[in-house]
Amino acid sequence: MKVKTAVIMFFCMICVFFCSYLGLILISFKTPVTTSWIDNIYNKKTKDADSVTGNKIVFISGSNSLFGIRTKDIEDALGIPSVNFATHARLQVDYLLHRAKEVLKPGDIAVLPLEYDDQFLFNGEPSKEKVFYTLSYDKKYLVHISPLKALEFFFQISPSDYIKGLKEQVQYNGNEPNPGEGYTSLTLNRNGDETTNIGTFEETIKQLTSFPNFTETKGLLELSKFKTWCEQRNITLYISFSSEYDASNSFKNNIYLENLTEYLKEKGFNLLGSPTDFVYSNIDYFFDVHNHLNQDGMTIRTQKMIELLKAQQLGDRNVQAKSQIETNNQSTSSEIDGVLNKDAMNFLVENMVVNKDQTIKTKNPFKVNFSIVNESNFLWPSKAKANNQYLVHPVIQILDRKGNLVQQHGLLLFPDIKPKGIINYNFLIPGIEQAGEYEIQINMIQEDYGWFNQINPNSKPFVMKFTVN
Repeated sequence: MKVKTAVIMFFCMICVFFCSYLGLILISFKTPVTTSWIDNIYNKKTKDADSVTGNKIVFISGSNSLFGIRTKDIEDALGIPSVNFATHARLQVDYLLHRAKEVLKPGDIAVLPLEYDDQFLFNGEPSKEKVFYTLSYDKKYLVHISPLKALEFFFQISPSDYIKGLKEQVQYNGNEPNPGEGYTSLTLNRNGDETTNIGTFEETIKQLTSFPNFTETKGLLELSKFKTWCEQRNITLYISFSSEYDASNSFKNNIYLENLTEYLKEKGFNLLGSPTDFVYSNIDYFFDVHNHLNQDGMTIRTQKMIELLKAQQLGDRNVQAKSQIETNNQSTSSEIDGVLNKDAMNFLVENMVVNKDQTIKTKNPFKVNFSIVNESNFLWPSKAKANNQYLVHPVIQILDRKGNLVQQHGLLLFPDIKPKGIINYNFLIPGIEQAGEYEIQINMIQEDYGWFNQINPNSKPFVMKFTVN
């Protein structure tokens, strides 16, 4: 009996010690000197993103985009509000996507120019940078992960890490570190782009040369879940790739990169460019590490990104779509407390093209080109109320021969479409897994209210049959 009691007491003491340890870390661990710059730029970028009243393009990744893409130029070129929401690669893909969900709204465009090590190759093991940051500034993130994963965070902290954290809390005076030197919110422009990455620190730039055999990693699975999340919210998602220094030409014909690209295509991701589109052999384009560009490199990469985005006709469907017939003067207002007038819900689909013979290969993505005409005498507004209530936009649906919904894609409507105005679309449909007879339907919807054809019987969805073989 005494032995049993002693064993119970021993395990009780272990539990008390364990819980005390967890409580101590949770309450007192913080690394403000090391991680405050991340929190400061997240605060600024979140505020910038939330200040956009209409739809926007949001770039999400680690610091390869923070130091490598000038979203101000993209906004100017396309006329679409653009936000550089890139922060720190070592926060890893699951956390970057978690934070991105806080600023993405229905109708937005998400572009992910992802790093290789911490995003595509993420194996699920939390980095110390992510652990230090979340326990310092975002403890509520622990609620969003499994209890076992949360425990793994705590066990990443060694006694020396804990002591280092205490020292940082004494040293930290509340001011932003590194003023004027990058890695601070003080040097970001209004779009969230870095502005002080000038010159080249050649001695610190080491080429990324090691790639493993391709496997489906935790990071890739996280991207698939994020793709589903975007599709459910009418958010257009594009995957792109990190800028990289390549002095040895090792990125060309790289087996891992070829397999990665093929995998993403097979999973139905829309890709912006290829890995080699953002590889540069000129070290003078780089700032301090292998994937941080300076202002010169940033300009070159941004121009390439603009070309790729324009190829998706984002500019046409979001900005440059103009009325091809003079505005009918009978009415320019269609809203009644945010809800479209019934007579405003009248549209026509023109110039629809799938393939010449309307035959698609199994699993191959395919483009659909079409135009939508505002057939009413009323304005279709591109903006919506708070939380995109009553947002107006077209929807593509793919149905099988039994009428079952196979895919659904919401598209943007931007800017306002005047009476008799036309908006053009060039949209990439993810591949269809099984051969058979299908039909594509295009309809208009007003969120929280209804499909156009439900409200106005004169408004008919467009229907076209096609074959997958």
